[in-house]
Amino acid sequence: MPTMASARLDPDQKKVIQHREGPALVVAGPGSGKTLALIQRIARIIIKKWARPEEIVALTFTDAAATEMRERVDELVPYGYIQTFIGTFHSFAQRILTEFGPEVGIDPDLRIIANPELFLLVRENIFSFGLEEFLPISNPEKHIQRLLNHISRLKTEDISPEEYLEYAEKVEDPKLIEIGRFYQRLEGFLESRGLIDINGLITTTLKILRKRPDITQTLQDRFRFLLIDEFQDTNFAQYQLIKLLVGKDKNIMVVGDDDQSIFKFQGAAITNILTFKDDFPDARIYILKKNYRSLPELIQISYRLIRNNDPDRLEIRLGIDKRIEPVRSGQGEVKYFFFQSLDHEADEIAQLILKEHEQGIPYAEIAILIRNNRDADPIIRSLNFANIPWRFSGNRGLFDRKEIRLLLSFLHVIADPDDSVHLYNLLGSEFYQPKGIALNRASARARRRNESLFQVIADPEFLTTADAESRAAFERAVSDIERYSQLSMEETSGKVLFSYLKEKGYLKRLLDQGIEGEIKAKNISRFFDLINRIGGLIEIDRIPKVVEMIELLRKGGENPPVAEADLDLDAVNILTVHSAKGKEFTTVFIAGLYQGNFPTDPARRRAFEIPIPDDLLKEKLPKTSHLQEERRLFYVALTRARDRIYLSGSRDVGTKRPREPSQFIAEALDLHKRELEVMRRGRIDELKVSEEKPVYIKRKITRITPNQIDDYLTCPLKYKFIHDLRVQITRHHTVVFGMAIHAAIAYFLRAKLEKREPSLDRMIQVYRTNWSAEGFLSREHEELSFQRGIRMLTRFYHEEIGKPPPSLVEADFSFTFGDLRIVGRWDRVDLDDGGAVIDYKTSENVDQEKANREARESIQLMIYAMAFQATYGHLPERVELRFVDTGIVGRMKRIEEKIRKAEVMIAQTIEGIRSGRFDPKPKHLACRFCPYIDLCDYENKRC
Repeated sequence: MPTMASARLDPDQKKVIQHREGPALVVAGPGSGKTLALIQRIARIIIKKWARPEEIVALTFTDAAATEMRERVDELVPYGYIQTFIGTFHSFAQRILTEFGPEVGIDPDLRIIANPELFLLVRENIFSFGLEEFLPISNPEKHIQRLLNHISRLKTEDISPEEYLEYAEKVEDPKLIEIGRFYQRLEGFLESRGLIDINGLITTTLKILRKRPDITQTLQDRFRFLLIDEFQDTNFAQYQLIKLLVGKDKNIMVVGDDDQSIFKFQGAAITNILTFKDDFPDARIYILKKNYRSLPELIQISYRLIRNNDPDRLEIRLGIDKRIEPVRSGQGEVKYFFFQSLDHEADEIAQLILKEHEQGIPYAEIAILIRNNRDADPIIRSLNFANIPWRFSGNRGLFDRKEIRLLLSFLHVIADPDDSVHLYNLLGSEFYQPKGIALNRASARARRRNESLFQVIADPEFLTTADAESRAAFERAVSDIERYSQLSMEETSGKVLFSYLKEKGYLKRLLDQGIEGEIKAKNISRFFDLINRIGGLIEIDRIPKVVEMIELLRKGGENPPVAEADLDLDAVNILTVHSAKGKEFTTVFIAGLYQGNFPTDPARRRAFEIPIPDDLLKEKLPKTSHLQEERRLFYVALTRARDRIYLSGSRDVGTKRPREPSQFIAEALDLHKRELEVMRRGRIDELKVSEEKPVYIKRKITRITPNQIDDYLTCPLKYKFIHDLRVQITRHHTVVFGMAIHAAIAYFLRAKLEKREPSLDRMIQVYRTNWSAEGFLSREHEELSFQRGIRMLTRFYHEEIGKPPPSLVEADFSFTFGDLRIVGRWDRVDLDDGGAVIDYKTSENVDQEKANREARESIQLMIYAMAFQATYGHLPERVELRFVDTGIVGRMKRIEEKIRKAEVMIAQTIEGIRSGRFDPKPKHLACRFCPYIDLCDYENKRC
């Protein structure tokens, strides 16, 4: 089968790549190799010297897509690194704010606040926003999420608080006036706290560019070529930003497919791609029609379906032919079943998967696509019963995981020992495990006596009635609750929870549980990240308040996504259709195809949403826009498959009335007059069970960083904790200190590079903004460390202010090593006098001998020198460690010899990671200061 990784460019793709200048619209159907064309165009612009790398901006919709594009461009250009900006709209807007914000009175160090924290922050201050209609006293937080969602949508529509309020007052609508004032006050509230929400990055950037045409002109001159991927997923505000950045040459190329616009709920405006030709009448249109993915039968049914969105499609609007053409030959399979119940549907899917696997299809090449996360539950049960390995990629579900429910129970019990429900869950866990009959007796006794479960298990009289094993379990639990309740009065919620898990040896045990243990560890890491973020919002981070806020999030419908395994596991993929965008599989199951589920009932969303008045909407949509969006979503689902598609639905889904098959089935398969079969076979008694176990494949790494190499060489198990399991722990105070110092130095050096006069006051402000109290032994320890940093920066400022500026600051590099890329970032590079690579260190009590030894032994410095050589064609004259505390400089000598040594070490590291070898490497000092020592079984062997 031809693949776009190996296939030569087809004529249509070549036209895209060779487009010299002026606006262009690339209409790219599914599987047509549009990403390949886009990255090849970026590379061509650079190689042909149509523009310098830093004059190109490529924007896309997700971080993952940006990372993939960056990696693939790296492989094509003949440089060690490129300065082309390849990222998301939000990261690009943040870059503009950082550079130009101070010129218009905007703090460049605004902290981005995520939606969960924003909800909590507003809830904590809900009575300060002047709400009336939207503030029922019986339930003050009832409308918070609706209001925040509404304002988020207003920002995607580029509707300012002033514009909204002006309209509300014009139509004399009290509710709209109240919303407008809330919007206005919320913006001021966030600004006063140095915060900005994700969509605020775009609207604030627009405000700057509209207010300051000179800044707009500067950016137009700087960025001569704009390339926009997934253009159909951009929102109205993002498109306004794009149009402001287009210079006089109009070198803008947008790539997208109106038939794959599926993110309206996030603000995506399909009209952007439909009206691009109106905004740029002289735009060239290129159409990528060749499909390298799917067999002809599959392409036929998907096209038949999407034609039902006519005439609101580019094909009709522009009078073009964008019908995709299959490159592959052969007969694809499309099968449809409609079952009696959800359980029956799930069981049949499991059986069909077993048959596929028996025919040689790897589990990893099979996907089950669902419309909503809840649709996965019966399917997962059936896969588990059949011993079929699976992994779930949804955008919710963290709070529903068993390991997270356990952690929540512990936090609830510490916050309130009389919380019997959570205590029952905690007691029944692997941490205590009394006999079931003893636990149930304790629970029954609590109900009869109107006491809490804690009171019962702490009662000596009751304990005498329990068996010895259960009595010991109850006594351990009481002791733990008392000790950790005391600790919770002094320590943050994260520290208390981590101490508890460490004492129980829970995280250690997860390491022995294979893929499931890895997923649990990553979910726990995500949970720690959440509670640490919540803790940062409140004045004093303590468990009772954090628990209260978590419950508020849950009541508000928040449920963060679960983690996925990084291992290449041969497992069936369960994904929402939105999550499947950009992926492909040999066999695809699309489940839950009944009316009201797929397509969804628009009334569900309308019941929760606050609608934007039609007169304010910048995007005018047809009345059938919801159904069209759902149809596009089904089109995306169909076009994920290479060879086979199974479509299924259920009549009985637990509601009062039986469900009808999705109308999309009839549209795609042309079954308008055919009676759909309802299968009526039995259930569990007919199920086959697979005896196979999951197959673990060696890790496939395509890029690695100097930090990862250094961590693996220090200790492979440490690497696993940090980069594989991503176990979140409290940062060591030296890490906090070093990051704040580096941020301040980066400001200083960048100002000099840009020929601006750096200010010591501003330098210290950056240091203060990046400071955190995390990890310090006491308040006094934190203050002493902070003042030490002030002294270091003051000394650094006066010593460096008169010296020449650097050539590069915080510059990314990337170079090929074997079959992968090493990517990283230099602190500083000077290109004069043969070149110098400089890394700043914040260690104290370093003399000249120690500085030279550290420079001599630093694998990171060796890699920085290799990157310099790959970029500039020769080794740097100097490779230095500069210690900010004293000004002492450690230098690496015999650089070429060190490089040869580094190459061997890097090759060994890569081989070890790919082979999954993560044995500990105990060393006294390394173990002593390792933040993961409490999770390691080996710390006492040689340490």
